[in-house]
Amino acid sequence: MQSGPEGRWFSSEFCDFMSVLVSQCQHSYLMNTLISLLTELSDSLVRAFRHTCTLAAVKLLSSLVAVAMSLSVGIENSQKLYEVQERKTRQRGNVQQERIEKKVTELQGKRAEIESMMDILFKDDVLPEIRSLCMAELGLWMKLYSSAFLNDSYLKSMGWMMHDKIPDVRLKCVLGLQGFYVDPQLLPKLDLFTSRFKDRLISMTLDEDNEVAVQTMKLLLLISSPEDYQQLLQLVYSSQRPLAAAAGELLFSRLLNTAGPTSDAEDDINKEGVHKQPTSRLKALLQFYQESELHKHVVYLVDSLWDVGAALLKDWPTLTSILLQDPSSHAPGLTCAEQVVLVEMLVASVRQAAEGPSLAGRSGVKKVTNAKERKIQNDDCTKLTDHFLVALPQLLSKFSESSDCVASLMKIPQFFLPECPDSDNTQAVSALTAEMETVLERHAGPSLKGDSFSADEEKTGDILATLKKLRAFHKWNLFELLSPLLSVESSEGGAPPEALLEVLQCLSSCMIRSLSTSTDSLTSREKAVAQRLQLRLFCKRGHHCLSHSHPRVQQQTFLGVCDVLTAHSFQLQEWDPSCFGPLLYTPSPKLQRALSTFLCMHVFTGPDCESQSGVSGNSV
Repeated sequence: MQSGPEGRWFSSEFCDFMSVLVSQCQHSYLMNTLISLLTELSDSLVRAFRHTCTLAAVKLLSSLVAVAMSLSVGIENSQKLYEVQERKTRQRGNVQQERIEKKVTELQGKRAEIESMMDILFKDDVLPEIRSLCMAELGLWMKLYSSAFLNDSYLKSMGWMMHDKIPDVRLKCVLGLQGFYVDPQLLPKLDLFTSRFKDRLISMTLDEDNEVAVQTMKLLLLISSPEDYQQLLQLVYSSQRPLAAAAGELLFSRLLNTAGPTSDAEDDINKEGVHKQPTSRLKALLQFYQESELHKHVVYLVDSLWDVGAALLKDWPTLTSILLQDPSSHAPGLTCAEQVVLVEMLVASVRQAAEGPSLAGRSGVKKVTNAKERKIQNDDCTKLTDHFLVALPQLLSKFSESSDCVASLMKIPQFFLPECPDSDNTQAVSALTAEMETVLERHAGPSLKGDSFSADEEKTGDILATLKKLRAFHKWNLFELLSPLLSVESSEGGAPPEALLEVLQCLSSCMIRSLSTSTDSLTSREKAVAQRLQLRLFCKRGHHCLSHSHPRVQQQTFLGVCDVLTAHSFQLQEWDPSCFGPLLYTPSPKLQRALSTFLCMHVFTGPDCESQSGVSGNSV
C-alpha cells in the first residue's frame, strides 16, 4: 500500500470492509477460502501483495477475536439463563447453549489457522511496516482475548521485537505492553516476562527515538521497583521535556507521595500537623536533589515535576513559612545548603507559573497556549504578586547575609503583575522597595560602581549603579523612563558611554519581552499601535546611537536593534490567530543602510582582514 492521504484512506476503508466481511460471512464456506487465499498471498514475493494481505489477515483475526468475545458473553448469559430455567422447571433444555458452543468451536478452528499464519508474518517478515502492523494487532489480541493469546510464547515474541532496529516497531511493542500492565487481572501472567525483559525496558528509556523513550518510561511507572529508581529518576534532568515529565511523575508518585508522618501520633501533636505532609515532601525533594549532585539544574527539576506536582510547588505560603521558621528542639529546620536550594526552587516555581515551561536546552515544549492555560497563568501571577508583596521583604531581611539567596530572591519582582489589586498597597510596595534598596546597597554597592571614571566619577558611579539596578528589573515597563537617554551625546550633556551601555541593554530586554508576550498583552488595536510606535522609537534612537563616538556603544546598539527586529519577526510568525495580531513594522531604509554599513566595517573588515590585506599587498 502506498503512503500519503490516498494510502491512509484505502487502509481505513479496507479495514472496515474486512470487519463487515467477517460479521456477514463468519459461518460461511467463504471464510475458509479467504483464509487460504490470505495465507498464500501473505508469503508473496511482491511487496504490495504481502503488505495488503498481511493487513487483511490481522484485521480478519481482530474481527474474529471480537466475534469470539461476543460469543463468550452470549455463552455466559445463556448459561445463567439456563441455570435459572433449570431451577424453575427442573428440565434440561440446552439446545441454545449447544448451538453457541458449536459456533465457538468452529471459530476456534479458524482462528488456529490464522494464528499459525501470524507466527510466520510477525517473526520472519523483513518489511518494518508489516512488523509494526503485526505488533500493534498482536497487542490488541493479547489484551482483548488473553485466554488464547496472552501466553509466554507471544510475550517472548513481543519482547524480542523490542530489539527491532525500527523505532515504530519498538513503539508498538511498548504501547501494547502498557495495555497489559494496567489490568490487575493480567499481572500474574506477566511475571516471567517482567523478570526477563525488565532490563531491556530500562535501557529503552535512553532510546534514540523520543516517543519510544517517553512511552517506555510511562510503562515503567507501572512495573518499576525501588531498585530501579536511582537510574530512572535521573531522567528528570533530561533535555526532552516529555521524558523528563514522565520521570517527574515517577519521582512524585514513588518518592514524594510516600514521604509523610512516620506515625499517627505525630499528626496530632499540634495544629501545625496539617502542614507536615507538604513539609515532608519538600524535605524528601531536597534530599533527592542533593543526592543527585546536579547543583545547577533546579529549574529543570521544577519543570519536570510541574505537571504532577504543581500544587506542591505553587504552595508559596508553605514554602515561605518553612524558610522563615526558626529552628527549635521539635523542628531542627533546614541547613544552610537546604535553604539555598529551597530558595532556588521557590524562585523557579514562580518563574514557571509566570512564564510557563520554556527553558533553554529543553525541547518538546508546547509552544502555543490555549485560553484556559493563559487564565491559569494570569491567576498564578495574581496570587504570587499578592503573596510576595508581603512575604518578600521578610525573606530578604532573613537572608540578607547570603548573597546566593539574595540573588535568587531579587528575581521574583520581575514576575509581579502590575494590574494586581494589591499592587496599589502603598505600604507593602514601600516596604518591599526599601528592603530591596538595602539589600542592593549591601551586596552590589562596591561592585556596581565603576572604578575608572574621569570627571565627576562619584556622581557618574551613582548613576551607573542605579541603571544596573534597573536593568535587573527589565521586565517592568521602563521604556518611557529610559529611552530619552539615548537621544543626546555625552559631549552635549547626555549620558556617558558606560551609562548608555546599560540603557541599551535594558531597553532591548524590555522590547524583547514586550514582543514575546504579545499573545497575552495585545488585546486591542490601540495596544498594538502603541507597541509598534515603541518599536519605531527604539529603532530611531538606535539609529542615532549607531553613529556614537564610542565603539562599544555602537556595538551594543547594533546587537540590541538586531535582537529586537529578530524578536519582531518571530512574533509575526508565532502569534495566535485567535488573539489580536501584531502590526508589521519595517525598518527605514536609512536604518537598514546603517546596519549594513556597520556590518561591513566592523565584522567583515576587522584588524585581521586588514593585516591579511597588507600581507597580500606586500607579496604582490
